[in-house]
Amino acid sequence: MNKLFSIKEARLKKGLTVNQLATKLKMNTEIIQKIENNEELPDKFKSYEKIFRNSILKSLGLYENSTVVEVVPIPNDNTKLILTIFFFILVIIILFSLSFDMYKKFNFKSDFNLIEKDQIYLDAVKILSNFNYEEINHDQFINKLVLNNNNNIHNSFELSVLDNYSISYKIIDNIQKTINFGTITSDNPLKLDFNGDFSIDLSNIQFIDKIITNNSIYHINVDRPYALKEFNINKLSEIK
Repeated sequence: MNKLFSIKEARLKKGLTVNQLATKLKMNTEIIQKIENNEELPDKFKSYEKIFRNSILKSLGLYENSTVVEVVPIPNDNTKLILTIFFFILVIIILFSLSFDMYKKFNFKSDFNLIEKDQIYLDAVKILSNFNYEEINHDQFINKLVLNNNNNIHNSFELSVLDNYSISYKIIDNIQKTINFGTITSDNPLKLDFNGDFSIDLSNIQFIDKIITNNSIYHINVDRPYALKEFNINKLSEIK
């Protein structure tokens, strides 16, 4: 009798459906159907085909004692071991790197500047280099402003400098939490929205030409260089 029909016929003779036989053998119904139809099993089941076939034959009383069932060893899964070794090596590298950085910090004095000198860095250095003057604060600066005349300029803040001079600035936007550096020149005045909340540092207020704000024009009355720290334009209403 052809094996193809002997398995199916034996199953039907015993009154078993494919699902019942699969439940009995704890086997996937797809495997039983493919073996009955002499079809190729999926790749992941190919190596166990003989075991499945012999289990079905034995369950249906068709098992041949002469058949030698070849046991296929389950391949070892070394994934966990590989991951453990990888993370162990990674931890060692990180610890070594941190230890080496700490050792360099406390034992070496390098003559090289490792900071990338972008434009913001250069502007900050320029401002700091110009801050060798005597410093004045917001209140002292207000006292040195002199009203020149009133005008109808819109409600904004504008600071301009004398011709052929420049002032470096640092502006802190207290709302946006940002810091900006730059340079004020005669053709590039500093303009800010008066509705904002800004703190300003200036390198040398002696070069200020005029300040336009609150619909008024002010000049600065100083006789030597001063570095202004933390000037708040929202407090210009204090000017009498």
